[in-house]
Formats: sequence, C-alpha cells, structure tokens
Amino acid sequence: MPSALHQTLCELFHARPHLAAELLASARLLPSAEEVQGELLPGDLSQSAAPEYRADVVVRLTGATEMTVIVEAQLQPDPTKAYSWPVYVSVAQSQRRGKVALLVLTLNESTARWAAQPVPVGITGTLRPVVIGPKSLPVVTELAQAQENPEIAVLSALAHGRRKVGAQVGRVAAEAARTLDAERRRLYTDLILQHLNRAARRALEKLMIKDWQPESEFLRAIDARQEAAIEARGEARGKELGKELGKQLGVRELLVRLLRQRFGSLPPEVAGRVEAAQLDELNLWTSRLLEARSLAEVFEGAAKGGSSA
Repeated sequence: MPSALHQTLCELFHARPHLAAELLASARLLPSAEEVQGELLPGDLSQSAAPEYRADVVVRLTGATEMTVIVEAQLQPDPTKAYSWPVYVSVAQSQRRGKVALLVLTLNESTARWAAQPVPVGITGTLRPVVIGPKSLPVVTELAQAQENPEIAVLSALAHGRRKVGAQVGRVAAEAARTLDAERRRLYTDLILQHLNRAARRALEKLMIKDWQPESEFLRAIDARQEAAIEARGEARGKELGKELGKQLGVRELLVRLLRQRFGSLPPEVAGRVEAAQLDELNLWTSRLLEARSLAEVFEGAAKGGSSA
C-alpha cells in the first residue's frame, strides 16, 4: 500500500500538471516552462494481453514543447523498476507518438543517486531517468514565490524542512497552502509539519495555533484539546499543563488513526504502547510512519525509507 508521503508527491502533479514542466526546466531539459501547458493523462500504460503497468502520474506537455512525462514518486531504491520503467517509456512512446521523459521524484539523496543510474535496454540501449532529488529542489523562503507555486513550496519544505532553513521553508509553504482547497490544504499542511526539524515544527505549530484557524487535522486536534484543557484550569501553570496534555492527546489520536489506515487493527501490545507514550515518542513514531513498511519499523526505528510506488 503506498505511503501517505508517496500519495502526496503524486497529488502535487494531479493538482498542478504543469509542475512536470517546471521540474524538467529546473533540470535544464526544457528551455523554459513558461510557454508549455500540462495536461493529466491516465496512468495506465498497459497493453492488451500484457501484464499491467501503471505509472504514478502521466502528464502531457503541449505548447512550445510537445512531450509525455511519466512521473514516478520513488521513496527508496527498487530493483524491479529496471524492468518496468523501460516498458512505461516504450508504451507511452507508442501511444503518444512523440518524445517521452521519465521523471523520478525523490526526497532521499541516496535514492536519487540510485535512480540516476542508466537502465540497460536490450544489449545496446540505455534509459536515463530525469531525477529530481533534494539537491535539485529549490529552497523557497519567499512568501510571494510560495504563493505563486504552492506545489514547489511544498516540495521545498519536504526536501529541506529538516535543515536550518526549516522554519522559513515550512512557514511560507504552510502560508501558501492556505490559499488552496480544503482537502489539499489539510494534506499539504500535515506533510509539511511532519518533515520539519523539531524546532521549526514547534515554531510553526505555535504560530498556527496563535494566529491562524488550524486547517490541518493534526493541528485541529491539538487546538481543540488545548482550549478545553485551558478552560478547565484557571492558573498559569494549569494552562501550560493543559496545552501539553491537549497536544499529547491530539497526536496520540492522529497516530492511532494513521496506523489503522496503514496496517489495519492494532495488536493489543501496540495499542497499549501508544496509550502509555509521551509526546516525544508519539511525534517520533508519527514521523517514522510516513515511510515505514511495517509496524516494527514504526516502533523500532528500522525503516530506512518509505515504500516505493
């Protein structure tokens, strides 16, 4: 089952097909993205009487450049891609009768290096994916730039949120997400929060709770319980304790819900461990969940990356 991070990376292209052109232009494989239009196509790259091959996202570019772009959101190396990627490209080329680019998007630098390796095709040919990894993604710290292209701002926060610039890229990306429809706003905001370093995440949480009406499920759960706890305590110390308790309850409920969505019913020992955990542990497990392939990887820290496409 694809992880929440994988689904969000694909959603960026569903929301803005033109993003494919912008990333190709950033890799200097298009002279410019300004005179190019993007149109979403079905991801099914199967042929009749053949195995099913389904790409993550397929975008058709028209205008100054005519091209089909196959987008693969890749969270970790996957040896099977050496056999499916050439099929994607050849079938798309056959269907569309034109240029085809294979664009691999990853937030992991080691995965980017793996994906950049040429893929042998036959005995004389090679396929060279266009790889967009953390080093290729811009660091968006200006609000105007983020509002002009929220999807690029979100990618910037996901790629660079754990660096020193985390507070800046996280804030402008979250601000830009506020201009979008409710579903994307919640989805993007939750993922932004999960990919910031601890100090940046806390700063953004405080800002959103203080100055904004929370749009994220993550923050709404925290906000509602904070208010209830604060009202029940009149003294300043009681207010601070209420805030921490509310935050802990909100994160615990969110973690349980996401665990059940990913892995089904939780074993009693797992449910008990989550119920007894403190806030730091809950935050750590929630961040691991985005890329974990099993419950063990969430709680024991064995995950090296999320599940691939």
